[in-house]
Amino acid sequence: SLVGGAGTTFSSSHVDGSYARIDGGPSNPGYFTNIADKPSGASASVAFVSKFHAAVDTASIANTASDMAAESAANAASFVSPANADEGISPQAATASGTCGSCVWEFGDDGVFTIKPANGVEGTLDSMSYYNHGDAITVPWRSLDKSGITNIKIEGTVHAGQYVEAMFQGFSNVESMNLAGFDTSAVKSMRSMFDGCGKLASLDLSGFKTSNVTEMRGLFDGCSSLTSLDLSGFDTSQVTNMENMFSSCSSLASLKLSGFNTSCVTSMGWMFYGCKSLESLDLSSFSTPSLTSMKYAFDGCASLKSLDEWCCSCFTCSFSFESIHGQVGL
Repeated sequence: SLVGGAGTTFSSSHVDGSYARIDGGPSNPGYFTNIADKPSGASASVAFVSKFHAAVDTASIANTASDMAAESAANAASFVSPANADEGISPQAATASGTCGSCVWEFGDDGVFTIKPANGVEGTLDSMSYYNHGDAITVPWRSLDKSGITNIKIEGTVHAGQYVEAMFQGFSNVESMNLAGFDTSAVKSMRSMFDGCGKLASLDLSGFKTSNVTEMRGLFDGCSSLTSLDLSGFDTSQVTNMENMFSSCSSLASLKLSGFNTSCVTSMGWMFYGCKSLESLDLSSFSTPSLTSMKYAFDGCASLKSLDEWCCSCFTCSFSFESIHGQVGL
């Protein structure tokens, strides 16, 4: 029923490229109508072009349409309208960026979360906290969608403030971190810093300076894919709270704490809770004169051996190990 401008009717036997032209009648047939001759308000030419191309090269058009649909979907996914922003909906991971102190940060469309100095060489982050410490700010990216981030890296030299609480909390799909340029010498609290990084399989913190840290509560809580962790270089002489420090690190099979000084620690509650892959744990450096609680410290450590002997000989807290034996989960 589709007819060119000069009367040429569509034929399924005439679908080569020569018919993709303005209809000139029997001597020069074509399937298009000059726009000047198109009936007022008609959309037939659009429909006709679609049918003609479908007959000429169905596969090509299908592929083109598929590509256009994919591009449209990608653009829609990364677009945040002003209305959505007003409703408090966070931007997608591929578009988020901002500043923190004299540093800049960005959620890249390659899945990398980057923190670097604004001048490209050296910068200092604001103190960040989720627990209302003085002038510390809320972690800038805390409310954003982190699901697209698989890698975190520090570029240049980045100095931390006094608080890095919950700094990387909730990056559940992150598999690797490069924190070699991160200076933590001024940090007082690392509470929940890596909390919930469930896919993180390894972590090199050999460059971390922790001599001023007093709070390590929940530091690695929920890092269920970590298989080994070497913290033998950590200076914990000022730390007072180690609650939930390794809680739910269910894949952790090797944990080195040989340099730990726990003389100021008052609470170790749930410290190793759910570390079901640990078979051995050297706590010979632990001294606990200030300890008041170790409730459920080893609960769920089903593979751990010879802990009773260590507790009896090393704990010098104000209560006897026998009196808390039922509380530590043994």
